[in-house]
Amino acid sequence: MLDDNVGRRRLRSLLQERSKKVLEGFRNTAISSVEFPKLLSILKDVIGYWNDVYRPTLVSLSCEAVGGNPSTTEDAALAITLMAAGMGIHDDIIDKSKTKHLRTTIVGIYNPEEALLAGDILIIKGLIVASNMLATHKTEENPRIIAALENCIFELYEGEFMEISSRRDLNTTWDYRCQVLWKFNCYTEACGRLGAIIGGGTEEEVEVLSKFGKSLGYIITLGEEIKDSRDFDLNLSNRLKNEGLPLPILHAAQSSTQIFNEIKAIVEKNQIILEDVKRVVEFCLETGAFERVYDLAKKTADEALLNIRALRPSEAQDALTQMLKESLKDVAHYIP
Repeated sequence: MLDDNVGRRRLRSLLQERSKKVLEGFRNTAISSVEFPKLLSILKDVIGYWNDVYRPTLVSLSCEAVGGNPSTTEDAALAITLMAAGMGIHDDIIDKSKTKHLRTTIVGIYNPEEALLAGDILIIKGLIVASNMLATHKTEENPRIIAALENCIFELYEGEFMEISSRRDLNTTWDYRCQVLWKFNCYTEACGRLGAIIGGGTEEEVEVLSKFGKSLGYIITLGEEIKDSRDFDLNLSNRLKNEGLPLPILHAAQSSTQIFNEIKAIVEKNQIILEDVKRVVEFCLETGAFERVYDLAKKTADEALLNIRALRPSEAQDALTQMLKESLKDVAHYIP
């Protein structure tokens, strides 16, 4: 247990160290050139809660893992961070999420139109950072960097469209939901890909780290699916009404006709009360839904760990491995 705690503390320290400059850049860039008081207030609120240490660290370590200088990835990581923050606001608008992770969202504080424009500003700022990076550092790798960013954006929007089409739909298949969640992790895929490209990695190394990045994000997302289905953050009622149904709930609903009909009746209510939420959680517990999602996360982790061994041994490779193992432990922590 002591070794596990030491390893977790070291990883936490590494995440803070590798993301520090990028997050500082995010805080400065998010509000730069903005003068209108209300918009500035919204962006300052975003700065107040946004502390994504994983994606900048993933870009940095992916670069180092192929022999590159991690300091050369800061602009790419900043571009991804800005775009991810903007799309996070858009996602909350789409899902009508007034609260998330036990905090009030931008949509919960401001009206949707104001939130939308703030999200747009952050996405545009991210694209400007990427454009300036490409103009300043003209290399033969620029087309691959552009392609990585394009693929990330297009895949994310495809995932959002797929999510919208499956709202409150208990007939959504397990595989379809998994495809949606896989697409949502295009940002972590782009982090691995961009880091490896900037670091001068071979085609094989770039593909390995791209897949690793997406797998890491997918595992974290699967943990969120379990966490939300257990209503730890008190937002399950909103998910049932306004989002694609989480994997554990789909598993429970499709395990028997009786459970399907009972969950369907809850999902179709105009107002979902606490007792309804508790009943849905009970169905997930009874049907082993949480364990099935964990098994998927474990399978994904095992494949990613096997693939990353194709890289040359290094401290960066070790750190990436530790990131993935700790993420899987977090998923297990949500299992009752």
